[in-house]
Amino acid sequence: APPGAVLVARRALPEYGVAADRAAAMVCEAGSVTSHLATILREAGVPAIFGAKDATRLLSPGVEVTVDALYGNVYEGRIEELLKASPPESPARHSRPRQALETVLQHITPLHLLDPRAGNFVPECCTTLHDITRFAHEKAMGEMFRISDVSQDTLARRLVSNIPLDLYLIDLGGGLRPEALNRLEVRPEDISSRPLAAYWQGVNAVGWKGPKPVDFKGLMSVVLGTGAGENIHQRLAERNYAIVAGDYLNLAKRLGFHFATIESLLSSLEDSYVSLTFYGGGAALARRARRVRFLAKVLDHVDFRVDLKEDTLVARADGYDLPVLEEKLDILGRLMMVSKQMDMVMFSDAMVDYYYREFINEGYNLRL
Repeated sequence: APPGAVLVARRALPEYGVAADRAAAMVCEAGSVTSHLATILREAGVPAIFGAKDATRLLSPGVEVTVDALYGNVYEGRIEELLKASPPESPARHSRPRQALETVLQHITPLHLLDPRAGNFVPECCTTLHDITRFAHEKAMGEMFRISDVSQDTLARRLVSNIPLDLYLIDLGGGLRPEALNRLEVRPEDISSRPLAAYWQGVNAVGWKGPKPVDFKGLMSVVLGTGAGENIHQRLAERNYAIVAGDYLNLAKRLGFHFATIESLLSSLEDSYVSLTFYGGGAALARRARRVRFLAKVLDHVDFRVDLKEDTLVARADGYDLPVLEEKLDILGRLMMVSKQMDMVMFSDAMVDYYYREFINEGYNLRL
């Protein structure tokens, strides 16, 4: 973005934080004031509005606007009164507790490590707790996926089964039977992680199935959207990683052109849960959004709390006994298998209800 421009976007992607030093303001259709991007913009002193519906449609490139982040309004043209005005100062700002809090927060909340690619993204430049957590999170995620490039890997063990899913397990303790820890390849019967065993039971019950007959437009949307030079079959067989323990599962699944994270803790009733984060796909946005709506209908049917936005879904189930959560993990495994390339066949809104009914009526499966 050119210096002094207002950045308008559909999603509050953290990557937009690299423009914080150049943007005059930001208007985003999605996201919230608690998002990572919002934090970066606050630290940079950039006014921002989140949840501005149809902002990308209503705000055309090149149009001069004034952003009033205090009241959440965007005005056409340059409004000098607003640009000169400042919000009224609260008397509490000069109180001793407030001043003490502001002093402490200077060592906690400021974020200086905005771009992982920048030269200052090193431990020596972590000057606040926020910097430390940001650095640790980025490096932890990078390290997990770095393992895929290590040829002689002794941390991750490859799961060998009749499912052609390249899955590697990182055992934190109790996730695999002790006798399996001496091997680099393990089998499903070696799994002792309670949530992974339940999830894999659903995966295995459905098996590896391709999508129903793909229409030409669905196939071409994938080809055009990924570039003619990209190997689609290779993308459908990327490595996947699961961090497991006896009562814990965190599966990062990159299958085809979508990404999903399945996380579960099966411990006490108060702490146990199953969650899914799902986004992306290879087909056009409308088709990806229909697949997510199919997932949402199924998950709502089995009593998950579901939040969806376009091609992104977040779902969670908790407060249930452990056997009930295991059943939900089983269903989730089935659901991930039948929907892995479903975006290519979602050529109309009617397909959402059609596949939903078929999946439920077939006992959480789909006939091909």
